[in-house]
Amino acid sequence: MRILIADDESVILDGLTRTVRRAAPDAEVLPFSGGQALLDWYRDNRADIAFLDIEMPRIDGLTLARRLREQDAQLNIIFTTSYPQYARESYDLRASGYLLKPVSESDIRRELENLRFALRPKADNRLKVTTFGSFRASVNGENLRFRYSKTMELLAYIVDRNGSYVTNGELQSVLWEGVSQGEKTAGYLRQLRKDLIDTLEAAGCRDAVDQRRGAICILPDRIDCDYYDWLKGDLATQSRYQGEYMAQYSWAENTNGWLSRMSGS
Repeated sequence: MRILIADDESVILDGLTRTVRRAAPDAEVLPFSGGQALLDWYRDNRADIAFLDIEMPRIDGLTLARRLREQDAQLNIIFTTSYPQYARESYDLRASGYLLKPVSESDIRRELENLRFALRPKADNRLKVTTFGSFRASVNGENLRFRYSKTMELLAYIVDRNGSYVTNGELQSVLWEGVSQGEKTAGYLRQLRKDLIDTLEAAGCRDAVDQRRGAICILPDRIDCDYYDWLKGDLATQSRYQGEYMAQYSWAENTNGWLSRMSGS
């Protein structure tokens, strides 16, 4: 749950932020010093709840609520104000709540228990890769779409290496087998690595990969992978291995042979 707070008075903003964090210790609470700052942030982000002061300079809380409504009809808006006369307007804006300052922890809890709009399911931006059969990579059920086809092979290879750092030289040898390494393949690899990081960043799972100068690796504990579950002895996963592993890549035959021997197939 992500909660936003907007108030132009720093003392009140700090106090309300602490109160909300006590009332909802598992929530992500983001304070903003005014309506414009919150609105700028909301252009590229989303939240579940917004506590808005009404009398703020530049953009008052009612105007801010209308602008937010244009972007997100399901945002729960709770006004926090010292003035009771705006209650009618808040209801016209389909506000979830209207709290008079000073706001207590019990006030916050009551509002969180009686939201107008149900909380949206939390996105699971965890990279999921399937290695048995053909290699596939997805986030939230959507297949990752890379700019270059070889970026998928780069990802597959570092998954196969199971957390070990892979050097640029090794990657060039694998991805362009039989081609002399040089500035051309090095330039291609730089583009593939950038494509990989940019795509993971956009999908919200950039933390699945670590980079250092001249090397890159997958972080196994930050992805879901059938091969890794197999290695941990998960019986359900082991039964899904049917003799094929990353079938579209010839270099994967070494691991596939080992899996076949260990499976007794």
